[in-house]
Amino acid sequence: LYIEKSTMLIADDEPIHVLSFSDQTEHLSQNANGIGELHRDEQSGLYNHHSIVEILNQEVKRAHRYRNPLTVVAVRIDGYEFIEDIHGEGSLDLIIQTLAIILKNETRDVDSIGRLGDEIFVVCLPSTDIRAAKIVSNRISKVSSRYSDYDTPFTVSSVCMEATETVGDWQTVIMALLNEN
Repeated sequence: LYIEKSTMLIADDEPIHVLSFSDQTEHLSQNANGIGELHRDEQSGLYNHHSIVEILNQEVKRAHRYRNPLTVVAVRIDGYEFIEDIHGEGSLDLIIQTLAIILKNETRDVDSIGRLGDEIFVVCLPSTDIRAAKIVSNRISKVSSRYSDYDTPFTVSSVCMEATETVGDWQTVIMALLNEN
């Protein structure tokens, strides 16, 4: 953890120091971008494509160095174009925002979540084997299905894989697997 900001407050005539922390992954990502703030996807609030790929590259290197498992769960919104054509952009925005909340709620603080493409999201699960990643994937699908109705039909497909190679290698595999389903 890195101290991001320090503030002093006075309560009952006693000084109280308030510290704000950010995690190492966030700090490394900020440095890698060369900018003081992370790049976020405007619709979802998650990491955008560039940022999540950078984080995943760092996590792959870390996993190799420390010989820890690293898995990735890719989640696709089913019928993305259909939803946009039939129900409009407003319904699609609602689905994207809902999925972002679900992904945040169903993962740990140490996991990184980003939007890889329009309908594809990626969850990076450090120190997680494929069995545990499948549990996370199933939980995401189950929770997502609770939000589907006529106005906002909402289902997702997902695929899990161990991130043992470079990000480019498995990114191609993820896109192919999700497009097959």
